[in-house]
Amino acid sequence: MEAMPKWEVAVDGTNGRIGLTFCPGKVRKSALSGPWERLGGGIRYFHLPIEDTRVPDRRFEELWKDAGREIRDDLVRGWRRVFYKGCPDSAPG
Repeated sequence: MEAMPKWEVAVDGTNGRIGLTFCPGKVRKSALSGPWERLGGGIRYFHLPIEDTRVPDRRFEELWKDAGREIRDDLVRGWRRVFYKGCPDSAPG
């Protein structure tokens, strides 16, 4: 099975990297493109919802105060952080 497809970029001024993926933790044993597995183990989850076709609202901004600080600190430490668009049939956890 292929691992989670992702796109990753370096973050200037750090040794960290930011990645983008779709639906981590999902497994598809049969698909037109072939089987795939988006590994979800060890993921630290921040729920920072932005409604489709909308800009971040006050709720997001409030949550981002703490989450953003932690994410920036992690990037400075040289860690990788992945962002993703949620899946309609998945729940956080």
